[in-house]
Amino acid sequence: MALVIVSGLPCAGRSRRAQELRLAFESRISSSSSFSASSSSSASALRRVVVLTDDDISNTRTVFDTQAAEKPARAAYLSLVVRHLAPDALVLADGGAGTNIKGFRYQLWCAAREAGVRCISVLVATPPGECTSRNERRRQRGEEAYAAETLRELLLRFEEPSSTVRWDSPLFVLPSGGDEEAASSSNANALGADAGKDADSASSIPERSAAGAGLQAWEPAPLDDIWEAVSSGKSAKAPSVVAPLRSTTTNYLSLLESSTQGVLSSFSSALSSSAVPVLGGVVTLSLSGDALPLTLPPGRAPPTLAALQRLRRSFVRLHSTGASAISAIGAMVEQEANARGGGGEAAVARRFVQYIEETLPR
Repeated sequence: MALVIVSGLPCAGRSRRAQELRLAFESRISSSSSFSASSSSSASALRRVVVLTDDDISNTRTVFDTQAAEKPARAAYLSLVVRHLAPDALVLADGGAGTNIKGFRYQLWCAAREAGVRCISVLVATPPGECTSRNERRRQRGEEAYAAETLRELLLRFEEPSSTVRWDSPLFVLPSGGDEEAASSSNANALGADAGKDADSASSIPERSAAGAGLQAWEPAPLDDIWEAVSSGKSAKAPSVVAPLRSTTTNYLSLLESSTQGVLSSFSSALSSSAVPVLGGVVTLSLSGDALPLTLPPGRAPPTLAALQRLRRSFVRLHSTGASAISAIGAMVEQEANARGGGGEAAVARRFVQYIEETLPR
């Protein structure tokens, strides 16, 4: 349904805001108004809210110490997000410092576009000095914290989202604010509360001593606006050159491999039973109950299995490209599936048999 990319400086309070959004969204999903007849079909299809963090793939803050460790960590997180994108899921990507890179947010936006789900950005705005103080307080409490040099580099490398670029739009800016310990304590209490409570009460965080400490008071998130964006906002459609391939590539390649291998297995069985003419002729192959005649060149010895394997690999390479998938074999597979209600194995097998007949030397 939607992907929410949560970004912000390290120790800015991204995770607290992500949990606040999760509680509010779950409350709206569980409420009867979300499934009323007046609700949109997209909102009615939403069934779950997923928060994805670095902890889900065992990424610690030390992975940002070096570029060699950070790059595979970002790749693993991107794969995690892609696996969770679905029409019935609202995914909150709280991927730590990785989401602070413009290019990585673009990758996430492309993944959402190809999955056919909406994508919005949430920026948790906090002054760098406050982030440094929070990191130091965590270190003093014995909690996991960034190394001082790593934090300085991450603050300098931060690429702030902009509503003027399509992969950061729509953009919602939420101030962190408030007392970190008070907000964390009240968030922990909210996590154990009933998910069916009203969204406003579920997301509200008391201001324990923010004013006395000189900190900005906790500002509630614009939940109505964010919910409107994720439930009924505009979703970017993938280009036609990408969308059909990404939705069918896995099944298509699997079909190519299994169907062509089935032809070779049938030919091997015919060789074992001496059903292959010694000096050319017609061999009847069987694949999924269908009889496929293979005409071998006259006056020549039958091809070996090794030679047919080479032809099979060439055939798969030739037809695994996007153009072939759409225009040649892909069209045959679609026609076969529509006419017979099957998966198109016979269409691929017939084309492979034809390819063998055309390629074998005469």
